[in-house]
Amino acid sequence: MENDNLFESMKPARALAKMALPTIGSQLIILVYNLADIWFIGRTNDPYMIGASSLALTVYLAAAALANTFGVGG
Repeated sequence: MENDNLFESMKPARALAKMALPTIGSQLIILVYNLADIWFIGRTNDPYMIGASSLALTVYLAAAALANTFGVGG
């Protein structure tokens, strides 16, 4: 419950950074995991599998961004 008065006790830019950094960090971790998955899929030399994983990555990142928006309280 410490975020209830976050914007009252801090400057707006600093408060936004405090709320946004965990979201950005989690999305970067997801991106690194998916890059590792694509590297292993790329070793199969099947372009259809790589294309499918790239499309799935886009949908997954959009869903994660939406979930993080509601998780932070946006």
